[in-house]
Parts: sequence; C-alpha cells; structure tokens
Amino acid sequence: MIKGINLIPDEIQFEWRFNRIRFIVKISAVIYIAVFFLLYLNQTKNVGAKLKEIGSINAQKQQLTAANAQFFDLHGKFDELKKTEQDMKKRVEIAASLDEKKLSWSAVLKRLSVEMPTGIWLKNFTTSDEAGVRKIRIMGSAMSNKAISDFIFHLENMGFLHDVLLGYSQKKDLAKAVIYDFEITSNLTRTEELAYE
Repeated sequence: MIKGINLIPDEIQFEWRFNRIRFIVKISAVIYIAVFFLLYLNQTKNVGAKLKEIGSINAQKQQLTAANAQFFDLHGKFDELKKTEQDMKKRVEIAASLDEKKLSWSAVLKRLSVEMPTGIWLKNFTTSDEAGVRKIRIMGSAMSNKAISDFIFHLENMGFLHDVLLGYSQKKDLAKAVIYDFEITSNLTRTEELAYE
C-alpha cells in the first residue's frame, strides 16, 4: 500500500490542530457559561418563589396570632360578664326574698335574670313613683341592635310591664369589639302578683 505524501509542513499542521482545539475550548466555555447562567436564573426564580411563599405563610401566621389574641380577649370579657350576671342573680334572689308584696320590682328582676336574652347585660335598674304609677328605668349594653330589639320584645311579653320605650341606643367602639349602650323605660303593670302599695 502506498502512503500519501503530506506536503503541509508540521508547523502549519500544529497551528491548525491548535486552532481547532482552541475553537472547541471556546465553544465548550460558551456552552458551560450559558448552562451555568440558565441554572442560576432557574435557582433565582425558585428562591424568589420560596421567599414569596414564606412571606405569605408569615402573614397568615401573624393574622392567626392576632385573631387568637382577640378571641382570648373577648373570651375574658364574656367571663367577666357571666360573673356580673351571676352576681345580679344573687342580688335579685336576695331582693325577692325580702317581701314581694312591698318590693314589686323584685319579681320583675327575678324573671329578667332567668329569661335574659343572649347578648344583653344590665348595668343599672331603678324605679320611681310618678302619680301613683311605678316607673322602671333599665340601663345596659348589648352586642347588637338586634339584641336590644329582642330584649324590648321580651319585656313587652313578660306581662309585668307596659309602655316599654327605648330611650336611646348608642354605639361604642372598643379595642376588640363593638357594643351598644341603651336605656329603656317602662311602667309596671299592677297585677295580683305585683301589689306595690
């Protein structure tokens, strides 16, 4: 077999090989940098998404913490109201035990303490005599205007009172809740059970 004669000098062949290798290295470097840059962009995007997710979770956690604190605050207020209601019941029982014939309003208070609508608590209860008519003034607070309406309806249907009138209803914004202060006036109905001479 006859070998071909290579007329290209070794220096030129070396330079060609060197240029070829250098081109391959450059292409490889460009590909490597491009792949690395794409990976970097992908990781940056993932990290940004994770940071947003963490921020959302932290915001939800803060909302839950605030709601939890508000719940415990309201729970404490309801406990206080329950204690006040129990204290009122004890006072009513004592008043009723004195003399229901002379203290006609004691029967009314006793009935109120047993049948008090939800969302109402009393602050003051006074009576007065005007022209032989026993008048009653009730002051308290409610969780809503509907609770006040239910309370007035309850008073009108007790059988002891007539001419039940709402004096005022005033909204009061507290730190964690809204309540409505009110005043109700009424006349005591004279019955066999309620002789208030």
